[in-house]
Amino acid sequence: MLALVVFGTAAVLLGLLAWVPGVFGADTGITSVEPGRLIVEPSARGTVTLGDGYTISLFQSGFRYARDDLTMAETVTGGSPVIGVVGTVSAAADGDGGHEEVAASLGRVHVKSLQITAGMATWTGEVSGDVQGRLVTFPITWAVRLEGASIVTTVTAEGADGIVLPLDWRPAVVGVAPALPDRNLRLKPWWVAPGAGADATFTWVLGTMVGVGPADVPRAVDLAVDGRVDVHVWSSTATFVLTGQPRAREAPTS
Repeated sequence: MLALVVFGTAAVLLGLLAWVPGVFGADTGITSVEPGRLIVEPSARGTVTLGDGYTISLFQSGFRYARDDLTMAETVTGGSPVIGVVGTVSAAADGDGGHEEVAASLGRVHVKSLQITAGMATWTGEVSGDVQGRLVTFPITWAVRLEGASIVTTVTAEGADGIVLPLDWRPAVVGVAPALPDRNLRLKPWWVAPGAGADATFTWVLGTMVGVGPADVPRAVDLAVDGRVDVHVWSSTATFVLTGQPRAREAPTS
């Protein structure tokens, strides 16, 4: 009986040792932030055709990028598509990674207007939140244009130190070297390699490639949060590029 108790205790300890590092692992220096409420004025809602079958839509659920009705990417469902960050970031001494000091995150987004020109759509509004007990508001611009076979998005939050773009989660998020390791990035935050290009950062099950920029600022991809792929860019302007043919969803098997 004693032997069984000892064996059982040892098995539990071994299980804890295997589990604890995943929970209390090394600090990556990347801070998870939460999106807030999204409000979209009726005049800013709808679908814009960019050309060659590419479309970008904004409704109360968020942004959706598509080609020929196949999804390329979506922002987090029902939450703000951009978060303004107040704080600082320091680079690691060896150039690998860094450390974020987030003093405040502004996550309430109000999209007020939409302007459409040839091959381009621009949404404007504001992102707001509490900073040291006072309400702070940054003007935002979400501009989307078609460049060949890529959809290029430029997001600006005037006055913010950084921007987080919460994308709706999809499985099989795999890094693209040299920006990120060529492996499944699941459930972890990752720093993008300094100086890596802004056109190819990761791929996912949707079949499209996502590029994160600008290339000359600290960037990170946070998959540690539940249900989101958060893109961190330490600049008041962030870009992300969608390239590739999206995959059709497989029909359910009976």
